[in-house]
Amino acid sequence: GFDAEYNAFTFAGSDDYIQASLDWSGDVTHSMSFWLKRDSGTTNQQVPIFVGSISDTDSVLIDSISSISLREDNVNWFFGFNDIQYNYTTSTLAKDEWHHFALSYTSGASGPENKKLYMNGIETSVSVDSHTSNTLSFNSSDTYIRIGGGYYSTIEEDFKGSVANFRLYKDKALNADQVRELYEYDAER
Repeated sequence: GFDAEYNAFTFAGSDDYIQASLDWSGDVTHSMSFWLKRDSGTTNQQVPIFVGSISDTDSVLIDSISSISLREDNVNWFFGFNDIQYNYTTSTLAKDEWHHFALSYTSGASGPENKKLYMNGIETSVSVDSHTSNTLSFNSSDTYIRIGGGYYSTIEEDFKGSVANFRLYKDKALNADQVRELYEYDAER
């Protein structure tokens, strides 16, 4: 659906999503910025934003995704073999309230020094770093952006809530000042 008041796409958590193909290949520097509101009653893991290969085989997915996942006690940035969990509390990411997210990746390394996650304009601290030496590897023949659903062909971990002002940047790693500017631009509204 669409919420005209906030110019936001709404997702009911049942196989509704937006999807488009991307021509990305290899280890691509990229950033994402968006506003998100989780609905009341949502629990466990949800995937509002996904970039990568869509498959039902974990081995295909492992090295070719950059996806954010919300849980009750953390935010996961699934990223090839280089997943990172970021801290937040339920009050920090309260349901039925708008929150701004920005993810910024500089290609060439797999650790948190190359992956920054910002919530409401502020860089978020890492709680669990499980990165390896592997780098991201998108495949130009099957890379997609999906808003509102997870990474399997049959959608799992659907998002229930709203997403507004989604921006995807290829070959650009947003810095803290740029993220703050994006946050402040829409925060009033």
